[in-house]
Amino acid sequence: MPTTRRASSSTYQGRQHKAGFVLGLLLGLICYARLVRLGATGKCSVELCPGREIAGAKTGREYRNMGRRYEVDGYTAELDDDFQVVYRNPRGKRLQQAPDRLADSEGVRRLYRLRRALTGHRRHARVQAEAWATAGTRVPMALAESDALWREALDDAGVEPAADPPAPDVDEAALIARTYVHPDDHTMTLLLRAPFARHWDALVASQEDWALTDTFATGIRVPGDSELTFPERLMTAHPGQEQEALEAAYAFGWSLWGSPPLHKSILDDDLEHLAATAPRFLPAFLDELADMCLKAGGKHKEHATGYFTRARNAEREHHTKPDERWLDARYAAFADHGALASGALRARAKELAPRGAVVSPEQLRRFRTYWCDSYTRPTTCIRAWPRICARWPGRRERIPSPKWPHCWRASCRGSGCARATRTSSGSTP
Repeated sequence: MPTTRRASSSTYQGRQHKAGFVLGLLLGLICYARLVRLGATGKCSVELCPGREIAGAKTGREYRNMGRRYEVDGYTAELDDDFQVVYRNPRGKRLQQAPDRLADSEGVRRLYRLRRALTGHRRHARVQAEAWATAGTRVPMALAESDALWREALDDAGVEPAADPPAPDVDEAALIARTYVHPDDHTMTLLLRAPFARHWDALVASQEDWALTDTFATGIRVPGDSELTFPERLMTAHPGQEQEALEAAYAFGWSLWGSPPLHKSILDDDLEHLAATAPRFLPAFLDELADMCLKAGGKHKEHATGYFTRARNAEREHHTKPDERWLDARYAAFADHGALASGALRARAKELAPRGAVVSPEQLRRFRTYWCDSYTRPTTCIRAWPRICARWPGRRERIPSPKWPHCWRASCRGSGCARATRTSSGSTP
């Protein structure tokens, strides 16, 4: 019996030694493979990771920019076929978030800029292809041949490109195609309005790493009811400063592929920077943000009121004189949405007629329209109206009497105010 126990114990110890030997061998092989890949100093092996090496000045790490893939100490970031940034560790395992070695690096920021461009371009191509399919627009074959995303969008929308090329078109209403190539071999063809094409060329080359390689006529005319994008409207409003205006819009967050998100703290920081660097563009940016917030609605409506008021203050500060009818239309639009501050109305009254000046009947009519629409309670409007009219000596006879409802009809009738119409018909506003 003792002999059997000793034999069993010896066998068990032998198995333990074997298991330890096998485990050690596996660990050794893993370490050896890692050393072969990273090298004894932690640098990438040129044989296994071919690419361009860039030495890190501060960290001493080895940065490798390999077109579609960016690598630091074996950790990689790359753009997959669905335009998603994928991170992997030195063993090739996919990571759920950016590792510390790659976080906030220039290579990763470059991948995200590329991702934004490609996803925005794909989204725009799909929307445009659907519109062409509905309208029966003739699309040249060259567009599908120059860009895989356009070809996919046209196929999905059922648009058959025309084989014969369009005649060269000097009409500025026709879109012109620009083909760009990225250093990672991605190709993108954009359809641009002719007057702005060269400015976009310069921007995407300097800010997005896209190089212009080809251009061709499309024969596709811009629909008459289509609006210019904000960067293009900004360039139109500042002739001779188009490139500067476009770069300011890009720095703020506008591009060919979208607009900045409505995060107020970030927008306010950008506005402060814009006021310090390019104050002449500030009113236009504030107006565009006010429109975006008003369209978004909800909690952004309050921000729309603030941006509109700041836009008017910026115009007065920088002595900008917009068209009076355009300005009155904006006041009326914001008053109709209940997004006009009383302070903005008082400032407008002072602006229209400084004390002692005479206000024309047409100015008074337009002002009274959005003055009445800006108040939710009629009695508030009536009590405030004499104080405004008191500033205009030439129109004192227009001050309504303090009696209700005669005073309300007297102050609003004939101005186009919807509230006055409701009151005259007998309903309470």
